[in-house]
Amino acid sequence: MLLKQIRRKFGQTPDWVTEKVQKANLDLIETWSDNFVFANSVDEVFAS
Repeated sequence: MLLKQIRRKFGQTPDWVTEKVQKANLDLIETWSDNFVFANSVDEVFAS
């Protein structure tokens, strides 16, 4: 779901984004999902 939201908001995403999300544990995905709400770029989604 997170990948779908990222693509919808930011358009085509780099391969590293897909790989990072697919390898992440649930805690990280939840953190990134929270970040996604206010992110202005893909990089901001993954900021700690």
